[in-house]
Amino acid sequence: LQYAWETEGGAIRSAVEALREGRLVGWFDDAMEWGPRALGTRCILANPSTPYVLENLNRFLKGRESWRGYALSGLEESVAEHFAGPPQAPFMECDYRPVDPARFTHVLPSPEASVRIQTVSAQGGSARFRMLLEAFGNATGLPFLVNTSFNGFHEPIVCNPRDAVRVFFGTGLDVLVVNQFVMRK
Repeated sequence: LQYAWETEGGAIRSAVEALREGRLVGWFDDAMEWGPRALGTRCILANPSTPYVLENLNRFLKGRESWRGYALSGLEESVAEHFAGPPQAPFMECDYRPVDPARFTHVLPSPEASVRIQTVSAQGGSARFRMLLEAFGNATGLPFLVNTSFNGFHEPIVCNPRDAVRVFFGTGLDVLVVNQFVMRK
């Protein structure tokens, strides 16, 4: 198994670089969350500005229908600038309408579609996931990432690093970040 051990900032920079290049990133961070959504500790992440992001996730990763959309995670303080909807949705339970649908054409199955969003605040949740969103926002001007649960086709969410590595090698993921360990294909 080939990997690089990075500082916390280095692991985040590696993830941001991969996401900017349109790569799919497996994100495994600290203790597992509990609930029906991936909220920052067991996620598959993608750049919402990347062409074919829905096709890549649906066809090559999740084995789902091509019309299926994905949720976004984004900084709570940036949501109102980009979306119409509630000011907070920390558990990804609300639908939002993009203020400028053209900016999110690659993640919306149709121009009139809404998107489910997880708002990530400065308090609560995964601090490292928040740092990743901030770093991605600083690098791209858009502090949002496509976020889906970290699992393979018809499998439960990954529970431990061994599961994460197995799904990484068995799917179309390009980069895996397990805390401060970074693996690339």
